[in-house]
Formats: sequence, C-alpha cells, structure tokens
Amino acid sequence: HLPYDGNRHDIARANLEIIDPILDATSREDIDESLKYYHAVQWEFDQALGELLDILEAEGVRDNTVIAIFGDHYAYGLDQDKIWDYDTKKDDSSLLNIHNVPFILHHPTLNHQTFDNIFSSVDVLPTLANMFNLPFNHQDIIGQDAFNNTPNQVIFSSTSFLSRYIRYEIETDTFTHLRPDSPIDDERGMIGRVYHLIRINNLILEHDYFSDDFDASESIDFEAYSINPDS
Repeated sequence: HLPYDGNRHDIARANLEIIDPILDATSREDIDESLKYYHAVQWEFDQALGELLDILEAEGVRDNTVIAIFGDHYAYGLDQDKIWDYDTKKDDSSLLNIHNVPFILHHPTLNHQTFDNIFSSVDVLPTLANMFNLPFNHQDIIGQDAFNNTPNQVIFSSTSFLSRYIRYEIETDTFTHLRPDSPIDDERGMIGRVYHLIRINNLILEHDYFSDDFDASESIDFEAYSINPDS
C-alpha cells in the first residue's frame, strides 16, 4: 500500500533491485520513480500469491480451489496524471474510468476469457455466491450478480454513475451514451433515482439497519425519503 517511495516504504526499497531489470526487459525502464516503487510493492503480493499456489499444490487441493482477486480501488498513492500516462488499459474518455480495476477469477481447468461488464465492489459477493450456489440472502445485499442479464450500474458518491449504456458526470452535468442500442430515454430521471439510492444507503448505515440489535419498532420510513425522479 501507499506511500510509493523508498524513503517511507521498506518493502518497496527492498524489492527495487528485483523490479528494475524486469522493467528494463519490458522496455519500461524510463517510467516515473513512483511507478517503479509501486511495482516493487506489488512484487511482494506476487510472491505471496505464488507461495499460496505452491502450498495448495503441495496439499493436493489446488484443482479444487478458485482464487478471486479484486482491486478495490486504483492506486491512490500515485499522481493521477502519471496513472493516465502509464496505464494504457484505461479508457481516457472520462475521468471516471480511472476507477476501472480488474476482478480476476482463477482455476487451473478454466480456459482464459475476458468478461466485459460494469460492476463494482458491492457486486463481488453476490457474484461469487451465485457462482458457487452459496446460502445467501440477496435481500440483505445491495449488489447484483455481475453475470446477470440486468445491466449493472456503478454509482459514485458524487452521484455520477456509469453503466454499459450511459455515463453521467456530475462535474460537467454531462450524459454520454456509450452504445448505439442504448435503451435509456429518461436521462434526468436517472439522476433522481441514483440520488434516492445513495440516500437509502446512507440511512442503512446511519441506523445500522441489518444489525441484530436494530429495533424494528423504530423502522425507517424509507418512502419518506423518496424524491421526485424528475427533480
């Protein structure tokens, strides 16, 4: 984790000599120093993952193990301009796309394929639960299965939002249709519905709604917090 510099990160400093020749071999030797230290820190994770795979193999359970890796956010400790310059996988058509991080599922018998969909961290749990038929109460979760047929939507705290069909950036009050077959015909109404969902989410947290200690006699009148989607 951050900060990504050798003065304040012992792991980054220790691994830099390993990372330098790797970057040289991939023609990335001229990257910014902070990005070098970032790679040096991630090398530690790579080593830990390799050790885990070796242990699973030695214990004869690797073929029965699925590994799920999700990056819960982009590298906050790096300057955003440097991220945009370096990460060629991010679509620079919107600043929201800096939040595009991978979700990786690995099993020895799975054929490699890329699944392209819009989803966020709240969708990881229901996705895994459905994949493995785990006992799970979907009424207690906000997220959705990333493999479902319903278009997922990622909502940012600013009330900007993103789906496979449309993007709304509140800073510029701009809607962008991302596909020619977009079924969206009520752009302004979507803002109201997103605001309503954020408000409900905040109330759940404020009242600890799913806690065993929640007093049902003091139930929240969620309808009282509804707003006109057109407002």
